Amino acid sequence: MKWADDDIKELTRIVFRHAGNSVDYTKMKVESEVHLINKELNVTGRANMVISKNGQHLVVVDCKRAGIDYSKDTAQIMLAAEILLTEKLKNDESSSAGIDGLLAGSVAWIWLRLGSTEGRFYIPGTSPCSSAMHPGAEVVVG
Repeated sequence: MKWADDDIKELTRIVFRHAGNSVDYTKMKVESEVHLINKELNVTGRANMVISKNGQHLVVVDCKRAGIDYSKDTAQIMLAAEILLTEKLKNDESSSAGIDGLLAGSVAWIWLRLGSTEGRFYIPGTSPCSSAMHPGAEVVVG
């Protein structure tokens, strides 16, 4: 899926604002079709897009199926987020680092926040922006 610049900016603005940072798009880095590797665990992950700014990351994975069965894509985004988080914590173990994730679907969108002590999934919404601003119910893992 090819994302428009305005969509990327809006999603990034919402996520980084929620984390308490203002968005300066000149300092934002957008990578497409990112292959992530953790050599210690011998695992690889893939993200359709990783948006970064000042050490914060938003991992985006496109859901490949039109149905509501997101199990494989949820596993894909969790693995990608875990690889990025492991790398961040390796550099600063005392960090309260976290990775934001978005599973982009044609029917529903799922947001996640993976931290060093817990993960939070926000129950699917029909719009990426409205579910990011008002995520509704959450499932806490950790």
